Amino acid sequence: MTFSESVKRELCGIRYERTCCQTAHLYGMLCFAKEFTRYRTVFTSEYSFLLDHFRDALSWCGFDSCHLAATDYTRGGSLTVSNREANEQLLFEYGYSGTEINLRLNRDNFYCDECFGAFLAGTFLAGGTMTDPSINYHLEFSTHKSIFLSDFCRLLEEHHFAPKVAERGYSKIVYFKDSSRIEDLLATMGAVERTLELMNTKIVKEIRNSVNRRANCESANIDKTVEAAAADCAAILYLKECGAFETLSDNIRAVADARLENPELSLAELGELFQPALAKSAVNYRLSKIKAMAENLRSDRT
Repeated sequence: MTFSESVKRELCGIRYERTCCQTAHLYGMLCFAKEFTRYRTVFTSEYSFLLDHFRDALSWCGFDSCHLAATDYTRGGSLTVSNREANEQLLFEYGYSGTEINLRLNRDNFYCDECFGAFLAGTFLAGGTMTDPSINYHLEFSTHKSIFLSDFCRLLEEHHFAPKVAERGYSKIVYFKDSSRIEDLLATMGAVERTLELMNTKIVKEIRNSVNRRANCESANIDKTVEAAAADCAAILYLKECGAFETLSDNIRAVADARLENPELSLAELGELFQPALAKSAVNYRLSKIKAMAENLRSDRT
């Protein structure tokens, strides 16, 4: 089961106590249905449970579902209201005359504070989809009704959502990629379980990313330590080859011998070998003197 399907199954399980919320929920499904005109209403879905839900939603709101004609119902498909009188009744109940060239969003269909969430759930059931959050954060609504989509975007903005709009073929897309915004959308729709699942997935991803960043940082530090130690040892061996090593002071030679014996240690760890312990800066200073001397000798010989 995809994450999008699991969201839709959870939304189908919501039972709205208020009649106005039931009506708003059906309104959302109709607005994103394939067709919603005086001649025909067509609701399509790849999921048969969604077709059952649409039939139930019509019944909750007092609409006679006997005019519904099903196509490939058991495997998903479509439910069609082809009776003109039934379609005109649907349009009239939601404030339309049936003569509109383009349907606009009718805000009079929202009567209480919960109606928006019920409506949003209906729109997602009919025209929404979401990717698996373990892969990517993306939730979208798709429709071919461009003018209605503009009204829908304004409604989302008024509820403090910030949708982005794109085109995909003949479809208009409203989408979200911010995980926090998607969490709020799911919660507003009423998909509580999926909201919690998204939050848990997000936490796991953040922990993994943090661990990977830490591991990469530690790996980079190890590489730097190895490179620095190799440069130190090369300089020390060069001084010995040239016979200049014995001219160094005792404290510098002691650090040099410690470096040759422990090339894997960091400067701080190298300093801890001495009694009393040397500070990291003191070890670095003495090794720098060695490398500078070796570089000067190389320059003189070239």
